[in-house]
Amino acid sequence: MKLAAPHDLRRLLEPADPARGVYGRRRFDQVQRALEIGRNILTDRVGTLVGEGLPERAPYQERPTRYEYRLTAGGRDTFPVLLAMATWRCAHTLGPHESSVAY
Repeated sequence: MKLAAPHDLRRLLEPADPARGVYGRRRFDQVQRALEIGRNILTDRVGTLVGEGLPERAPYQERPTRYEYRLTAGGRDTFPVLLAMATWRCAHTLGPHESSVAY
């Protein structure tokens, strides 16, 4: 796995505003709305993650074919790493008046 892949996964699963989080969302349009980012950016990020084997695509509709993304075992195993990164960020990079994301 490339080092960039956990970074991309963190950016998808851990936005700065917890109200915009994507945890539990599996469909591209749901994730895009939650993150408020362009389709091209999300397509690139998701493509990188799928290429690394963290989520996998699974069809949920036939006509037109639409997919949802499900975390693989490897994707689920990244959560302790992401939690450690978030804990470090909260402890070492936030200013005194900045709030952290609740986990």
